[in-house]
This record gives sequence, C-alpha cells and structure tokens, in this order.
Amino acid sequence: KNEKEHRYPSGAHINAALSYLSGANPEEARVNSSEFDGTVPAIAAGLFYWFDSERAVVEAKRMVNVTHEGDVVLDVSGIIALAISKIISGIFLSNSDDKIEFIEFLMSKTETPIIRSYLNLVQS
Repeated sequence: KNEKEHRYPSGAHINAALSYLSGANPEEARVNSSEFDGTVPAIAAGLFYWFDSERAVVEAKRMVNVTHEGDVVLDVSGIIALAISKIISGIFLSNSDDKIEFIEFLMSKTETPIIRSYLNLVQS
C-alpha cells in the first residue's frame, strides 16, 4: 500500500482500544510511551479551550491519558495545549523578546526537566 495515501492509527492507540474492549481498566490499557503521536489530542484541547488555557492543559492531559501514561507525554500534551490556546487567544509574538518571554512562560509551566531542557534549547 502507498503510505502517503493511507493513514493508520498508532500501535499504542490500537493496543489501548483493544485492551479497553476486552475489559481492561485504564491502568492496564494505557501505554507507557513518549511517542509524539500520543500527544496529538492536545492540539484539539488547545483549540477547543482557547479561551481558558488552564482548562486546555487539564483536558489535554485527560485526553492523552486515555491511551498513554508517563510524565513526559503528559507534560508535552499540556505544553502543546497551553501554547496553542495562548496563541489563538491573541498573544503577540511579534519580536524576539516576545518569543523568548513566551518560551520562558512555557518553561515555567513544565513539570519534567527534559521538556524544560528542550524548551531551553529553543530559547537559545
């Protein structure tokens, strides 16, 4: 099959869905993974709750936690939702200082050192 024409759910999503279908509880069904595709629902949370960034973060983590667990994937989800909601709500990033300040804001909201270090690299 032509991979460019077909999109498939990730293995983590399929495994979690099958586990839930067989009656597994969330702790058994979730995948401990830091795959980026696990954070995709955070985009929707950031868009839907653009007017309430704190709620966007909570909902993003809740949505991602249906199929994934782990501090890093949940932290990334929250940061993605937060960034999207802030940008859509009208934060202006018109110059370098604004962009640095925004990255510093996101860094202040991270819960894991590795995500903070990645944001620090972007800032540098």
